[in-house]
Amino acid sequence: MKGKLLPDLRFVGSLTLAGLISGGLTANLSMDYLDGCLFGVMLAFSLAISGITDRLWKLPSIVVLTTVAFFISWMLMFETAYQFPGGHYSFGGYSRVSPYSLFIAGMAGGFVVFGGTLPLVNPRIRFRSLVLRVIGGSVLGGALAVIGWALGPSLGPWVVPPQPWEVNVWTTAFEDTRLHHCALHVVWQAGMAFALGVNLRSYRLSPGPRN
Repeated sequence: MKGKLLPDLRFVGSLTLAGLISGGLTANLSMDYLDGCLFGVMLAFSLAISGITDRLWKLPSIVVLTTVAFFISWMLMFETAYQFPGGHYSFGGYSRVSPYSLFIAGMAGGFVVFGGTLPLVNPRIRFRSLVLRVIGGSVLGGALAVIGWALGPSLGPWVVPPQPWEVNVWTTAFEDTRLHHCALHVVWQAGMAFALGVNLRSYRLSPGPRN
C-alpha cells in the first residue's frame, strides 16, 4: 500500500506544483489571450518527466489545448461578465463581475482541458468514464473560477506586488481588479492540475502498451 501511495502522491504533487508555478507566472507575465500557454507548458513538462507520455507530439498538443481553453474562457467572461445577475459595469470606478459568468467561463475551460487531456494521455479510457470525468472536471473548473476570483482581495497581493493605489484599498469579492485576475490564475491552474493528477494517476501505474 505504501509503495503504491508514495508514487501517487509524488505524481499528483508534481502536477499541482506545476499548476501553482504556471499560475504565478501567468499572473506576473500577462500574455493576454495566450495566458493558457504557460499552463500547458508546465503541465506538458510535468507529464513528460513523469514518463506518462512517450509520444513527443502529445506535449505541444497539451499546450494548444490549454491555450484554447483560456481563450474560450476569457471570451465568455468578457461577453457575459456584466450581463448576468451580480455583474455591474462602472465607468471610472470598479466594476463587478457576475459569479455566474465566472462559473460558466471556468466550466468551459475545464471542459476543454479535461476533454482533451484525458483521452490524449490515456487513449484507452472508456467512453463512459471519460464523460463522467469531463463533467466532473467542468464543474470543478467553474467552482475554481468563482473561488479564485473571490479570493482576489486576500490572495492577490501575495501573487503580485500591489501597486501604490492598491495598498490599503478595501475591495469586495467580485470587483474587477488586477488582484482578482491574478488570484484566479493561481487557484484555477493549481486546482485543475491537481484534478488532472488525481484522474491520471491510475493510468500512470497501469500495465500495458501506451500509444
